[in-house]
Amino acid sequence: MFSHQKIEKKYINKIKQTLKDNGILFLKCFSDKEPIQEGPFKFSQDELTNLYSESFVIYSIKETVYQGTLDPFPKLLLIVMINDKPRKRIHNNMLK
Repeated sequence: MFSHQKIEKKYINKIKQTLKDNGILFLKCFSDKEPIQEGPFKFSQDELTNLYSESFVIYSIKETVYQGTLDPFPKLLLIVMINDKPRKRIHNNMLK
C-alpha cells in the first residue's frame, strides 16, 4: 500500500465518524493525469474507487480542473459519495 493510501484510510475513517448516515461527500483531488510534479498526492479514478468504494457508495467521479492562476489549469477529479451504513443504502436513482 502506498503511503498516501495509508493516509487516505485514516481520512476515510475520520469522515465515516463525522458524516451523518447517508450524508453526501464532495471530494476534489489532483488527478494522476496532472503533469506538474510538485504539489499534493495525485490519484487515478481506479485508486479512488478502490479506496472509497468499501466505505461509501460512489455516485460519480468526474474529470475537471482547478480554475486558479496556473496556466494551464491543474487537472482534478471530483468524486461524489454517500456515507453508506449497513442496511441503509440509498439507491443512485434517488439522487436524480
